[in-house]
Amino acid sequence: MQKILCDYFQFDESDLAANRLGAFSERQKQEQKADRKDFKRSSVLVGAICIGIGLVGLFLLVGFPLLQGSRPDWVDLVNMFSSLMIPLAFLAIGIYSLFNGLKAANSALRHRVASVTGAAAITEAGRATYHSPHRRRVIHELRVGEKEFHAYDGLPKAMTQGDVYTVYFDTADDEILSVEWVSTG
Repeated sequence: MQKILCDYFQFDESDLAANRLGAFSERQKQEQKADRKDFKRSSVLVGAICIGIGLVGLFLLVGFPLLQGSRPDWVDLVNMFSSLMIPLAFLAIGIYSLFNGLKAANSALRHRVASVTGAAAITEAGRATYHSPHRRRVIHELRVGEKEFHAYDGLPKAMTQGDVYTVYFDTADDEILSVEWVSTG
């Protein structure tokens, strides 16, 4: 039973042992560090691109006409103001993305291991198509005690409806870290 859970949720005995103590295993710490690094890198890249687009748009709408010496009348100013919304939106998105990317370095402070024990209630939450119209993924909801988790294909094969499990999860994003079977429901 435990081997099936290990395979489905992709953890090993050292992960489970650390999670029982309320800690992350070394492998889980490294995965979190890599995830934070990837998020930071992509957020900073998207932020920089959006800020660049916003600055170019501002220059083309405001700076370039002023450099040519044209003096806009009030109709031009109204049109320019409405046109400015697009580059300003890019600037706002860019700044927000940069802020989130740089803040991700400190997100390790929010990650904690918690656990919940209870009977497993598995329901199908929906189906998603990915990579091609012929590949569909079943999305399940797993409720253990008062906590709800999302899972994918194969969950009903890995866990038995009504059996009691202890689920160890990351409090920052409710990601399941490890699971252990406790008793028949």
